[in-house]
Amino acid sequence: MSGAVSDNQLSKIDFTEFSDPRYLAKRLVDQQVLTEWQAKLVLSGRNQMKVGGYLLLDRVERNELGDRYQAKHQSLDRLVELQFLPKEFNRQSPQFEPFIKSARMMTEIDHPNLAHVYDVGEEGSRYYVVQEFVNGEPLSAFDFAAMAPADVIRLIKELASVVRFLHERKILHGSINKDTVFINRGGQCQLNGLITKILQERVLGRHDEFAAKQEALQFGLIDRVAMQSLAGELLEKALGRDADPELLANIVQLGNKPDSLEKI
Repeated sequence: MSGAVSDNQLSKIDFTEFSDPRYLAKRLVDQQVLTEWQAKLVLSGRNQMKVGGYLLLDRVERNELGDRYQAKHQSLDRLVELQFLPKEFNRQSPQFEPFIKSARMMTEIDHPNLAHVYDVGEEGSRYYVVQEFVNGEPLSAFDFAAMAPADVIRLIKELASVVRFLHERKILHGSINKDTVFINRGGQCQLNGLITKILQERVLGRHDEFAAKQEALQFGLIDRVAMQSLAGELLEKALGRDADPELLANIVQLGNKPDSLEKI
């Protein structure tokens, strides 16, 4: 089963007890030896669950790039997300080298409120990107009624910190919204989807001409405006009233005014 079940675990299974493979699969799932997705894969006659040093645990979605999985780095015992790239994207693709250069640069970026990009690899003829698995919920699914106003304000400050960190390094996120900003199990903000813009531009060949023109005029404007809108909504939930317009204007300028949230 491609390493999903260890030799020690296999030695403890009496296969003569299971005439129905579906019952065996259910037993292995109940014992947390296999995930439900792995069990379905085995029952369908497929057993390839390893990609490089990663063990695939579950398919999260099938998107325009390809399949995205929850996986585990086996030697580090670390949960990750693994995104396969289209089959036609290979070393002969015009954007291959720029993509590899940009992706490798992303692996060197480190901030406590950022979902990290770990690796770019190749399995057979398919390339894949590995990033941190954020164990938490996006803001779009979070119940802010259960949060104290001080915690909401702290989240805004954490988001401001990571956006400023990226902009100081001339890195544009390009998609700050309630689906890319997460609250992890520790209650901290984590900005996800940093690699998305690179994948869209370098792999899918998708360019936002309007956004490019705006960025040429003022770097980071799109991120700051998105953060202003998101912060305004969160502050309204936290304070029970509309946020002060001057305060929101300061949030947009966080790249130039690092302490602009201290007055909250």
